[in-house]
Amino acid sequence: MKRFSFLISVCVLAFGPAGGQVPQLLSLQGRISVNGSNYGSPAPREGAFKFALVNESGAVSHWSNDGTSAAGSEPAAFVRLMVSSGHYSVLLGDATLLNMVVLPASVFTNEEVYVRTWFDGGSGFERLIPDRRIAAVGYAMMSADVQDGIITTDKLANRAVTGSKIAGNAVDGGHIVDESISAVDLRPDSVNRVHIVGGAVGPSEVAPGAIGSSELADGAIRNEDVENNTLTGEKLADALELGSATADGTLTLWNDGGDLETIELLGGASRISTYGSDGQVHARLEGRDWGQLLLYDNTADNNELVNLAGHERFPFLGSWVGAPGGVLRLSTAAGARATLKASETEGGYLRLHQNDGEIGVNLDGDNGGAGFISVRDSGGSSRITLDGESTGTGGQIRILDDDGTQTIELLGAESVTGGGRIRVRSADGTNAVELSEDATEGGGELWLYNAAGEGTVVIEAQEVASDGAQINLYNNAGIKTMELDAEYGQGGPSRVTTGTVEITGGSDLSEQFEISPSELEPEPGMIVCIDPGAPGQLKPSSKAYDRTVAGIISGAGGVRTGLLMGQRDSLADGAYPIALTGRVYCRMDASNGSIEPGDLITTADTPGHGMKVTDHDRARGAIIGKAMTRLDEGQGLVLVLVSLQ
Repeated sequence: MKRFSFLISVCVLAFGPAGGQVPQLLSLQGRISVNGSNYGSPAPREGAFKFALVNESGAVSHWSNDGTSAAGSEPAAFVRLMVSSGHYSVLLGDATLLNMVVLPASVFTNEEVYVRTWFDGGSGFERLIPDRRIAAVGYAMMSADVQDGIITTDKLANRAVTGSKIAGNAVDGGHIVDESISAVDLRPDSVNRVHIVGGAVGPSEVAPGAIGSSELADGAIRNEDVENNTLTGEKLADALELGSATADGTLTLWNDGGDLETIELLGGASRISTYGSDGQVHARLEGRDWGQLLLYDNTADNNELVNLAGHERFPFLGSWVGAPGGVLRLSTAAGARATLKASETEGGYLRLHQNDGEIGVNLDGDNGGAGFISVRDSGGSSRITLDGESTGTGGQIRILDDDGTQTIELLGAESVTGGGRIRVRSADGTNAVELSEDATEGGGELWLYNAAGEGTVVIEAQEVASDGAQINLYNNAGIKTMELDAEYGQGGPSRVTTGTVEITGGSDLSEQFEISPSELEPEPGMIVCIDPGAPGQLKPSSKAYDRTVAGIISGAGGVRTGLLMGQRDSLADGAYPIALTGRVYCRMDASNGSIEPGDLITTADTPGHGMKVTDHDRARGAIIGKAMTRLDEGQGLVLVLVSLQ
């Protein structure tokens, strides 16, 4: 570990013009040795130093080279100094040195000040011990900052201040007798403008209350008569008035250069204006006719962007006419973009403008006694409107096409007593779709219209007050051609009334049956017969030429049921569709002979299968239908035209 030893001496450098202020510099010299050898020997070299001025205990920092020391701690930054043969010298407070701040004279208002030093010769900073006390020479700096009241009359010889020492010989008798120069010490009119040097009378030279308004002539104090910064807040009365019966009051504030007007108060215009660095007005507050706040941009055109007024003005016959109510207008350089207005006669409204100045959105708080919103196209024509009350029918939303035709209408009430309504119109204005409440029968109602405006589809949630839903289809002549009734008659079944029914989803007519449990699981294509042991139920066929044959289970071979009949919760109901007529695939057994199209089909001994008829006498009453496809041998599916015989 390196060991340092050092010797410090301090003094104040006295330089500068004679009679000038004492420089705020403290000269510090010292010697540094490292492990018994002078640092910077035989050749000078740089060393890193840190300095702080502390109290005797070192617990208070009065100053440090970079201003960071607190409670005697090591400063953050260091000062580089040349060291030659162990000797170095520095002026503490020399701000021309890197990381050195000014040394204020107020440091030496403390009774004891010590120098604390840290040094780094290449192995890190170490504090040099002990701290060295600054003797009286440092306190000479206090001459630059003598406290007020320190020099009293006891320090002055009697009659030391004579008339010759006072400008203008203002005091009779050549000396001061009452500790101040007041009105009684001056002859009337003895001090006038020619006796006062420009700038000589500052705030401290005027006794409080010495100059009142009665001592000043109207207009006597002008800009050029007042020294800069001499009229402070304490010197002004709490109530300050500008202007008179013959002249408007005006107050102008300038920048620190005195070449740019920054704030202007005009009493006659009841206006306050603030100016930017470009010399143009940027904000203006007016209140002559009504309150108004104006904000401008910083372009060369000085465009008005914000206008907040307690009254709106409109041009009328060459003059401005005021409309009651406040208004806020936001603009761009191209013109108005948004207007918010409150009126005691018109309610409030908000208008948003397009780039070309046309109104794009209009929100009106009182349009015929209700709120109103209008959204407009690029030409300023309304295309969407929302009305809080439309001719006594409640709220209304309207959507119009480019030609101004109302194509969509949403009403809160179709009439005074009716419910809501949605209406869609075609381009020529004729109705296309209408959804509303049926004010007569109740419930919802949907109308679809053809190109001629005739209602061709009508869907009613309630046909009459006590019936269910109904769908009616009309031809172009207005004649009903199809009716789908969910409740035919009060409490009756549903019914479809039409001229022709075309079924495209299947090719057979089936009824729902239950199939009695057996060892054979029912599957599509099986032939089933009447089960005498279970009224209303069927069972898979199990013998040839069975005259109880009833039909074929529908759905085999990808051919679905076309029309399905039955009555729920009765014997005429079940889980399986049984084809009674039409075309359906049937499970067949060709062991009784190959099957050709046109062969009559009856039951076989193979359970659930059919075969071709070879014994026509036995087949009477046991025929299920005719084959329409071929099966040469074995078992397989054959398309059968079901026709019980």
